[in-house]
Amino acid sequence: EECAALRSSAIMSSAAALNTEPAASNGQPSSMTLQFAIDTTIQQHEPNGWPYTAYRILTTYQGQTFAVHRRYKELRALHEQLKPFCPALPNAFPLWPNILNRFAPEVIAYRQVHITAYLRDVLVALQGEPVPPVLR
Repeated sequence: EECAALRSSAIMSSAAALNTEPAASNGQPSSMTLQFAIDTTIQQHEPNGWPYTAYRILTTYQGQTFAVHRRYKELRALHEQLKPFCPALPNAFPLWPNILNRFAPEVIAYRQVHITAYLRDVLVALQGEPVPPVLR
């Protein structure tokens, strides 16, 4: 079965959630909700001293939260790894690299919101499909 089409609309918050099972009988989300958020960014340095921005991505599933730091370049690579599992993904990573002003606060904030939206859209596109190994 082919992945569902991705939504192209931008979101206005930096949190995303996907319910993996129906809501509980009281109408509240179940404990199986998968959520993403980017709560902070930090500037790190490559071994050669070049700076880059790392985004702290929080993943919450079944009440447990996990945090990882990922840079834009790693998320672009993840996109390439996901394409074989989800043909509905756009051919190119949907965020422009913005190399010249990548440290500008507005660029970092824009990426923060849209990286979260991208992760949410990937999960929506994979709804009902096995989770690819690259996401485990």
